[in-house]
Amino acid sequence: MLRFSLYMNIQWAPCLIFNIITLFSESPETVITPLGRAMSFFPVAPRYGKMLCLGHQHSLLPYVVIVVAALSVQELFVESDISATAADQEV
Repeated sequence: MLRFSLYMNIQWAPCLIFNIITLFSESPETVITPLGRAMSFFPVAPRYGKMLCLGHQHSLLPYVVIVVAALSVQELFVESDISATAADQEV
C-alpha cells in the first residue's frame, strides 16, 4: 500500500509542479483570470471554489458556505447505532 501511494505521488509530481508554476507565472501564453487565482486559494473542488468566490462578490457568503458544506460531504445525516434498549437505560 505504501509503495502504491509513493508511486502515485511520484507520478503526479510533474503535473503538480507544472500547475504551481503556471499559477504563479506571469508569462503571456498562460493567462489566469482573477477569479481563477482567487479560486486557487480554497482547498475545495473548483466548482465549490467558484461558488464561494461569487458568493463573496454578491454578499451571500454565509449562505453559500452552508450550501458548499452540504454538497461537499457524502451523507448529510449520520445514523446512530444506539438501540432502543440502550436509549431506555440512559433515561
